Amino acid sequence: MSRMAWALLLSIWCSPASEAATVIAGGTTNDTEGRVIKLSDGRLMAAIARNPYGSWGSTDVHVSFSHDGGASWSAPALAVGGSADQATIAVLQLPGDTIRLWYASNATGYYRIYTAYSMDGTSWTAESQLALGWGSTVQCYDPTVILEPDSSLTMIYRGGSGTAGGAYVSHRPKGGSWDTSMRPVNYRAYRPRIMKHPDGTYLAAFQRQSGDSTFKIDIFVRRSTDLTSWSDSVRLTANQNSHDARCLHVPDSGYVVYYAKYQAAPYDAYNLCRRRSTDGISWQPEQQLTFDGGMRHNTQPCPLLFDGRLGLAWAYANDYDNDNDVLFDSWPATGAGGGPGARAARAGLRIYPNPCRPGSPLILEFPSKQGGTVPVGVYDIAGRLIRSFRFPGTAGKVEIGTAAMAPGVYLVRIGRETAGCRKLVVVR
Repeated sequence: MSRMAWALLLSIWCSPASEAATVIAGGTTNDTEGRVIKLSDGRLMAAIARNPYGSWGSTDVHVSFSHDGGASWSAPALAVGGSADQATIAVLQLPGDTIRLWYASNATGYYRIYTAYSMDGTSWTAESQLALGWGSTVQCYDPTVILEPDSSLTMIYRGGSGTAGGAYVSHRPKGGSWDTSMRPVNYRAYRPRIMKHPDGTYLAAFQRQSGDSTFKIDIFVRRSTDLTSWSDSVRLTANQNSHDARCLHVPDSGYVVYYAKYQAAPYDAYNLCRRRSTDGISWQPEQQLTFDGGMRHNTQPCPLLFDGRLGLAWAYANDYDNDNDVLFDSWPATGAGGGPGARAARAGLRIYPNPCRPGSPLILEFPSKQGGTVPVGVYDIAGRLIRSFRFPGTAGKVEIGTAAMAPGVYLVRIGRETAGCRKLVVVR
């Protein structure tokens, strides 16, 4: 076989970003964000911001359901629509099984936060905008709402204007009204998100300007125990082009913040990353989760824990300006190591020399760090397993002896038997 033929074989290599993911919402529509929750009846529900191809200013909220843990999803159905723009969404199921959406709409000419509710996720009743204390011409949008242990609600959102524009919080006692004290979290902050640790500490994550231009943006976090006094901010990224923070409590490791980070060559795209912390102050090194390039952006992460698994919904750009899909994937929630570790290993994997002479060592190099261990298997062209092992979740190399391998094509599979990715190796 010619050298060019070998090169063609070696180029067969699956896309890490979508290899095991399921499409919640796709097609020719522009699906820009997805928020997934677990319902009391066992279903997963996704609230999706959807607009026609390239029409960002005419978004409606759709919902989709999964009865099999995210392996498949129903066709998105309209929940909240209209001639205005309904975007930046949050969703929760409350005690008593009421499902509630929060979203921003510019129906009055200014973006304000509205809510709608449903008992089954199919029939929705829209309600009036929330009274949060602002004047009628002040923009309020991008809500994130969490359910407190006492069944009260806490919301973080973008509000205010001018130098006072930024992230604010409001609290609603069970059966009461949203407070109108307009408590600031961080001025100049956008895309604010909030979580609460079981010890009572709130963590707010957001993006804000970090350089001499409004286009230079990084991810920051702050902590509070009373929603009024906030700690100094901690900066999580330094590339001045990171967006879409989302925070989550993981039982055995505390705080996790997901975000989209722009990466130059060889990617030239936004990819999803995360950082973990046990105290919200000191943060572990960044872990990259997707590895797409060529403007195939991954943005708007939405993690959740359900049924012992870590789920992740996110927006994937087929054409960022016009056509995004919402994807979903999940992994065993093995604490801090939960998540797409095998995907990270696959994307960074190098195998050399390739082709390899019989008897010479074949090197598998994993330059990326990931939690846990990653299963690796070497198969001959007939699918027979030649060797298997688990590689620890740290950067490093493994040598595989080839003395017993006949000349031919072999597959190196990284990940699960059913969803692993394969890379072809030639021994001759």
